[in-house]
Amino acid sequence: MKKFVILFLISILFFSSCIKDPGAYGYYNVTTFRGVVIERFSNKPLSNILVYVANTQEVLAKAYTDSLGCFSMEIPLDKLTSDYFIATTNESRYQTHYIDYYRLTVGSQYQNMDTLYFEMQSIPELVTVEPIGSGEDSFDCYGFIVSDGYSPIIERGFVYDTIKYPTINHNRVVSNDVLYEFHAGISPLPNKKYYVRAYAINEIGINYSDPVAFNSHSNLPDVVLSEVSNITATSVTCDGEVTSDGGRKVLSYGLCWSMSPQPTMKNSHAEAGYGVESFSFEITNLLPSHTYYVRAYAQNENGVSYSNQMVVTTENGLPEVTTAAIRSDLASLAVAGGEVILDGGFPVIRRGICFGTSPMPTISNNHTVDGSGLGSFVSQMTNLTPGVTYYYRAYATNGVGTVYGDQRSFTAR
Repeated sequence: MKKFVILFLISILFFSSCIKDPGAYGYYNVTTFRGVVIERFSNKPLSNILVYVANTQEVLAKAYTDSLGCFSMEIPLDKLTSDYFIATTNESRYQTHYIDYYRLTVGSQYQNMDTLYFEMQSIPELVTVEPIGSGEDSFDCYGFIVSDGYSPIIERGFVYDTIKYPTINHNRVVSNDVLYEFHAGISPLPNKKYYVRAYAINEIGINYSDPVAFNSHSNLPDVVLSEVSNITATSVTCDGEVTSDGGRKVLSYGLCWSMSPQPTMKNSHAEAGYGVESFSFEITNLLPSHTYYVRAYAQNENGVSYSNQMVVTTENGLPEVTTAAIRSDLASLAVAGGEVILDGGFPVIRRGICFGTSPMPTISNNHTVDGSGLGSFVSQMTNLTPGVTYYYRAYATNGVGTVYGDQRSFTAR
């Protein structure tokens, strides 16, 4: 932050021995200018500050402030013909403050000049331009020193890190440039969000520009998961593609899955191949009636990247069975059956008819066992009581459970 010094003049003093030759109309050949130099923010007077008045041709007068910050100088009236004054803090570094000559009461014994602002030494001021990628692993950074704080720049460069306000205690690159515009290359880690700031150091201290955010190159493969199909109780087929190798050879790609979102290679996974290509791969050994989250992955020398996520719910794994109509109805005997049309992905180990005098009979009631596997079957219901109405339906059992076909009924003869 810049510091300013306010120069203001003290009130008009009593007449002194410096009065020379008053003119006919009360003018003086020499006017005395007096003032004081004060540090703006601390409101403290500054000593040994050189202040001088000059025109474009020559220095008219100069004086140093005393221990109280006060100064006094005499200026001949015939010399005071310029429209501006010049003030400085030392002989080698000056600042110009323009003052309207016609606003001055020239020819008076004492004069109050306008307020003058002195800019003292301070830390630098900088800006940073957004980094530009110059290669797979590097970025070019550009900075500008807006002000050196009137103190020579000792060092300039850039700091960067994943935190918003990095300092020289973080990643630091010194620029070899000596101009107000400078640059340097940085090499951040891939696939991260960084913040970079220009910095500069002078004799007063160090200052930084505002942070600029940028994303480093991923240097990782690009992979997409495009479709899931052929969903069964225990498997699903996934189609995907590795679209880019990230500048490095793709060592492997495949699928990872879990019952929790965003699966990684720390979860269940299977390799499907390597290189940059499309692929189709079947995930097996899943559980029936479960929801899975699936992502494709691709791995190169820089690391692993993941695709978009898809959600898959497996089938219930139960068989499907239909109930056939009564084929014959003899005394205490009826012949029916059914057909197992799907096994649900697991072998049907038992099938048949369950029957009873109450609706919706199950295998806990009377039932037959008529083989296993897919296909139609014939069942005999025996020990029936004539004139009684019976309800029956086919059933099929696999490793997941038992299902039933439609219910039918008949009255025994």
